[in-house]
Amino acid sequence: MKLTKSKLRKIIREIIKEGFAGPLSKSEQKRFETARRKNSEVLGYRATGTTDRKTPIGLSEAARVQFIIPEADKRQVNNILKKIKLKHGIHYDFGTASGANFTLDIDKGLQNKVLDLLIKNNVRVHG
Repeated sequence: MKLTKSKLRKIIREIIKEGFAGPLSKSEQKRFETARRKNSEVLGYRATGTTDRKTPIGLSEAARVQFIIPEADKRQVNNILKKIKLKHGIHYDFGTASGANFTLDIDKGLQNKVLDLLIKNNVRVHG
């Protein structure tokens, strides 16, 4: 098979069209999930209509803010987040930071509300 310019362009367009499930908007992530399920059917897998991914659609890296907080305040931060009924993995997530600190990744829409509560409760926030 001879690889012509038009065949190469077609291959490149298909590769670009496939996409990825990284920091995409909700609609783009839903489109990606639909395409991924269709591809699994083509490969011979039986699609059940339920997702096999454990991460929720809509939690993208672009829509998050990161705060650095001392490890000593982690219990207090956890209590504050539970008090305002935020869900771990959906609205916020914890990570590691250098030294005796941890990171709080929070949905950008909740940034002001959470930051105000943390400051009112004397939690040292950087970031």
